[in-house]
Amino acid sequence: MKKFLAVSALLALAACEAPAPRPDTAGEAARAKVDELTKVYGDCVDGKAKSLEVKGVAAGSLALDILAMCEPDRTALASEVAAFHKIGNPKETDAMAAAVADASVKTIDDEVRRAAVVTIIQRQGEPAPATSDTAPAESNGTTQ
Repeated sequence: MKKFLAVSALLALAACEAPAPRPDTAGEAARAKVDELTKVYGDCVDGKAKSLEVKGVAAGSLALDILAMCEPDRTALASEVAAFHKIGNPKETDAMAAAVADASVKTIDDEVRRAAVVTIIQRQGEPAPATSDTAPAESNGTTQ
């Protein structure tokens, strides 16, 4: 009986231990790379929307120009999405994987373009920073 209790206690303790960590798979590594490249692409678009001159420019047109400027990041993302898709669907052709990747990245394009338009419009509504030419004259306390 004591032996049974001792074995039961050891089994209970063994069940409480954390399981061994799973080794990373190719899919998990590819997913991490897709996540990283998605962030790079989004940061490219967001950074340009926050830094380019927006005065007198249509927000939608500028957002499309920004997407064109960030095309290398988009291309890298689409390539990695296609590689990720091929891991789960190895029998599909490269053309099919590329089509799936392009469709996936187009949804990201829509999101970052909308965010860029919002940022541009917000920046267009901000007052221009005061310069020495436009700064109000200091008052000397007299009224006219």
